[in-house]
Amino acid sequence: MRDLKEVEKYFEKLPRPQIWFLCLQKHPSVLDSPEEHFVYEIQEREIQHDHYRFYRADARLLFKRYQFGITLNLKPFDHFKNAIQVVVDTKNSTAMFGPTSQIGMSEPGIGLGSTLMSQAIKWLRAKYPDVEILAGTLSAAQAGEDNKDRRNKFYETHGFDVEYNDPDHKSGTFKKRRADELNSKAIKGCKYKEDYIFKLYNDAYNIINENERKINFRDHVINEQKFFLRITSFSAIILFSIILIIIIIIIYS
Repeated sequence: MRDLKEVEKYFEKLPRPQIWFLCLQKHPSVLDSPEEHFVYEIQEREIQHDHYRFYRADARLLFKRYQFGITLNLKPFDHFKNAIQVVVDTKNSTAMFGPTSQIGMSEPGIGLGSTLMSQAIKWLRAKYPDVEILAGTLSAAQAGEDNKDRRNKFYETHGFDVEYNDPDHKSGTFKKRRADELNSKAIKGCKYKEDYIFKLYNDAYNIINENERKINFRDHVINEQKFFLRITSFSAIILFSIILIIIIIIIYS
């Protein structure tokens, strides 16, 4: 296990790999609400270290597109979310899916997990078709009412043998005797070219600048109004004081 952790650290220091872009659609859960489109940057890496072979597919959200706008996302790749990792032990002909045997997506139900898992399975079947897939963990923490059935179907659809620890199927393990018995699926969304991504970046950047300009203008107007109110209040106090002094002088004169 110590060797494996050392390889993981080494793996994370690899140069930035080739990337591609993917757009996935989220259908509205409420009638008449607008659809959302998620544009992801996908990177795939692999490395050999001693008798371990690593493969990892990562995704990070670049944009969210709505009916009337687009939002820009600048978060880095997450080590534990939006990623599928395969570690192959070539000495013992075994493999394990991760990260940390538990796979999670920040936006479940749009096909991102299936896309990354399919890429990992294609890689594994092409290079190590006869390795045994060691058991990974299905955590009860990921078995919320809106996610349990989707998570379990995810592993079953990709051909894993799923064994549950409880009658409600909240926790368990997923494994497979041979990698070539796993199933990959066609990409659900559409791939984008780099020039279109750059256009989206430019559009989002312009929208952000325009929003900042409007916010700055609003703040400027508010500050001017506050300044005017302060001057008006101060002038009113001075005027009232002068009138009061005049009245006192008249009374006592």
